[in-house]
Amino acid sequence: MGMEGGDSARQTVYSRVRRTQERYMAARPYAIVIPSMTIVIFAGAGASKAVNPREYPATVEFFERLPETIKSQAIFKRVLEYLTSNSEKTETVDVERILWVLRELDAFIGQAADARSVPGWFLRGDRLGVSANLSNLLDPAPTIRQKVSALVDHINARVYDFYARPPEKYELETNWLALLRPLLGSRQPIELFTTNYDINIEVALQILKEDNSIQQQIQTGRGSGVYPLLDESLWARGVQELPRPVGLLTKLHGSVDWSRGSQGIFVGDPLYKGSHEKQVILYPGFKGTPAVEPFALFHHYLAGAVAKASAIIFIGFAFRDDYINQILSRFTSSYAKLYIIDPAESLPGVPYPQERVMHLKSSFSESIVAISRILNALIASNRGA
Repeated sequence: MGMEGGDSARQTVYSRVRRTQERYMAARPYAIVIPSMTIVIFAGAGASKAVNPREYPATVEFFERLPETIKSQAIFKRVLEYLTSNSEKTETVDVERILWVLRELDAFIGQAADARSVPGWFLRGDRLGVSANLSNLLDPAPTIRQKVSALVDHINARVYDFYARPPEKYELETNWLALLRPLLGSRQPIELFTTNYDINIEVALQILKEDNSIQQQIQTGRGSGVYPLLDESLWARGVQELPRPVGLLTKLHGSVDWSRGSQGIFVGDPLYKGSHEKQVILYPGFKGTPAVEPFALFHHYLAGAVAKASAIIFIGFAFRDDYINQILSRFTSSYAKLYIIDPAESLPGVPYPQERVMHLKSSFSESIVAISRILNALIASNRGA
């Protein structure tokens, strides 16, 4: 298949889900084949940290592990100076906050340098009624933006250094394997979502395929063949398709082993391809509504899943993604039971009323017995419903 054919096929997939959503929006938002009483597992960085905190850093550890070639740059030092002097004492510096500042700085300089923008137009001449020489800001703006962009690119590229390593089986025993083995050993409908880039869940699912007690599989979308492609059509199923829904692993922010090619998204090695445009990742600190596919498709699928969920279990998710929070707030079913597994004392970004959430203040591995009890009760309740 050539480049034009591959692009056409992908656009067909994306347009199908749009048409399905538009058709059923009034009665059932995001009408995708997801059964009622589904249990949704949503994993954030804390879930991977439980597998191996050194190998799979959360946002604070990501910042701490940045190489000296990045930390020694003048702009990086100024960002740290800004954060430490303009933050509450309880706020910890992490990679997301660093990237937020860099992107805001780039946006400001970009507008100031653009004479067609509102700030850029007013900053030129004497249009503000104030005599000021702004050439010290405007003249070096292109150079400053190049430095900021290069710094962001270097930070983002560390994703492939930090999260490429596949986990060992023993590292998964007290977390993902302990969680998924009883779930997949039942007929309980399950949907898995994660914002993590690593392949910890994929490895756990592969291990469990060899377990004789398993009664169902979670699909990752990885196709077959010498060069497997991500089967994006799985996330665009219409309401008349597939007699028995198949649970999916949906990686909302992409994966280290995905890359863009002329035929679609290849699933293979976790190596950085030398250009972020070739990678399929929403990097740390991303803010806003994802417009690039397959991310818009994945987020629509999340809306459909939480709308049908009987329970949602959040593991190590910090609720710092505004768009995901909006989806959760708007579409989560009114009857869904909500659980948060996170050792933090408080999570200010949670988009639900406090009285509706059960917060287990411990790590993934430390909570596995309690999680198992919760799941057993949910499965028994759903079976009797």
